[in-house]
Amino acid sequence: MRRRAALIALMAIMILAIPTNPLIAFTDTIMVRDDVIFIDSNEPNAPLLGDLNVPCPQTAPETGPALLYIDANPLDERLHIACFQGRNIQKQEVASAKYLQVTQLDRAIFLVGTSGGSTDRGLFVMDLQRGIGKQLARSTRIQCLRSVPERGKAMLIHSDLYIGEVRYLELDLATLRLTLSYIFRETDSGYRFIGVCPGTMLSPDFKHVAYMAWDDGWWFLSEHRLTVMNLSTMEERCLDDQVEMAIPVTSSVDNQTPPLEWINASQIVYRHMPDAKRRRPGTFDVLCVFKCVDVSVGSIVEVLQETLHLGVGSGSLKVNPLNGELVYSSSTWIVDDLWVLDPNQGTLTPAIHPFSVVNEHYPDRAKVYFGERLLQAVDGMIAPTLISPLHGNLAYVLHPADPDPNTILSVKIVGEPDPIEVEECPNAIVPVGWIEQR
Repeated sequence: MRRRAALIALMAIMILAIPTNPLIAFTDTIMVRDDVIFIDSNEPNAPLLGDLNVPCPQTAPETGPALLYIDANPLDERLHIACFQGRNIQKQEVASAKYLQVTQLDRAIFLVGTSGGSTDRGLFVMDLQRGIGKQLARSTRIQCLRSVPERGKAMLIHSDLYIGEVRYLELDLATLRLTLSYIFRETDSGYRFIGVCPGTMLSPDFKHVAYMAWDDGWWFLSEHRLTVMNLSTMEERCLDDQVEMAIPVTSSVDNQTPPLEWINASQIVYRHMPDAKRRRPGTFDVLCVFKCVDVSVGSIVEVLQETLHLGVGSGSLKVNPLNGELVYSSSTWIVDDLWVLDPNQGTLTPAIHPFSVVNEHYPDRAKVYFGERLLQAVDGMIAPTLISPLHGNLAYVLHPADPDPNTILSVKIVGEPDPIEVEECPNAIVPVGWIEQR
C-alpha cells in the first residue's frame, strides 16, 4: 500500500519534483497546519531556478499545437500532452495522482494540483515551453485567483477557513518564484473577511477585490451588494446595492452569488436579474441584464439584456487570460455552456465559434461543424469540448452510443481538413489546455 501511494504521487514519476531536502531549495517555508508553502526570495543569493528542477516535457518550436488532457481513471488520473505535427501525434505522460486539477496561467504555463492522501498532496507549476517544473506547496488548499500574462504575474490564494486564514501568494511567471503578498485573518478582518475568501474577484493590478455581499434571505433568491475593497487598507465601497439573482428551487447549490469579473483595473462587469422576485415558480428562463461599473467614478452602464435559461447555481464570469475574452456560463459546473460576452459590442456568442457541436436525442447522434461544414457525425454524445485561445483548434470527447464503453478524444487542428483521433480509453477524458505556437 505504501509503495502504491508513492507511485501515485507526482514526485514518484520524477517530472515535477523538489530536491531530497526541500529546505535547501527555498529561502523560506510557510507552515499552516498540515500545509507547507515554499517561498522564494528575490535576493541575489537565492537558489537559481535551474537548481530546483528536473526535466519535464517540452514543446518543440517546430511542432504545431499541443493539447493537455486528463485520463480520468478513478483514483489514478493521468495528465498527458499530445503534440501535433500535421496528423502525426507525439504523446507523453506528464503527471499522475489520485486526483488532478489543472489550470492554465499562460500560453504554456500550467498549475497542476494533486491530491488523494497525506503523502501525495501538492501544487506544482510547469512551463512546457522551457521544459521546467517546480513544486510550490504541499497543499490542496491553493487555487489561482487571477493570471495576468501581460504583467508576467499570477496571484494564488491559500485558504484555510477552518482556522479563518487566507494568504495571497504572487507567482512570477518568468522565474516561477512564489512570494507572499498578504495574510488575512478573520479575527482581524471581522465581517470584511468574506471579501478575501474564495469566490472574490481580484483586479488585474492586484490592488482590489470585488465581491457580492448579501443579507439573510431565501437561499434560492436574494439581493446582493456589489462591493469593492482595497487590499492594502481593507476599505470597502458599495457600487450597486440592488443586484438580484435566482437559481432553481430544484438546485442543490446553496450560498451562491451573482457572477462578476474585472475587465480591466477600473471596470467590473456583473449580472443582474431584475425580474427575479417576480419570476413564476417552475420557470427556467430569466431576464439577465449585464452591467459595467467604473470603479473610479461609480458610474454604471447597461451592457446587454438577454433572456437566458436558468442554470444550476449562480453561473460565472471569467476573463480568459490567454486571449482576454470575457467568458460567461449560466451554470456553475457545465463546461460546455460557455459564451463570450463582448461588453463593447453588447453581444453573446458561443465560446467555441467558429466550431459548433449539436447533440441530437432519441436516437443519440452528435454532429461537429466548422462554420457551415460538417466535420463529423457519429452515434453518441459529445462533451466536453475545448476551444484553443486563437479559436483555430478544437478538442472534443465522444461517448459512443454502441455497447463499447470507451470514450474517444478527437481534435480538429489548423491545416488539417479532417478530425484526428487522439485517445480512446474506458475512462472519462477531460481536455484541459491548448498550447499554440506564436
